[in-house]
Amino acid sequence: MAGGSAAQLRRGFSALKPGVSWPPRLRLRGLPFSATEADVRAFLQGFELARTADDKGDVEIIRRSVDGLPTGHAFAYFKDWEEACRARREKQRAYLGNRWIEMYVDWSPDWHREGPI
Repeated sequence: MAGGSAAQLRRGFSALKPGVSWPPRLRLRGLPFSATEADVRAFLQGFELARTADDKGDVEIIRRSVDGLPTGHAFAYFKDWEEACRARREKQRAYLGNRWIEMYVDWSPDWHREGPI
């Protein structure tokens, strides 16, 4: 399902997480440690992002639970699967600063909160 269409991702997501209603989310990996939410939003300019139900925002920089330092990962929430797939297709391995960014579909609601990174 790595390169799947939006319809395939939606079906897979529904099967794995029935009844879950958070917006589609991509995990970005390889961010410069100095990257901010605003930097990630600028990187994703032209794509329609969506706020989370708990109003965390449309982009979330992931920090280590031990000391709060950035991990080089972030979440970006999108309005729908089509937009998330388009962003992944168009921005996979694009550069943010001097780092190229990998983008993955993230299925779990809180993978980064399940323990220290």
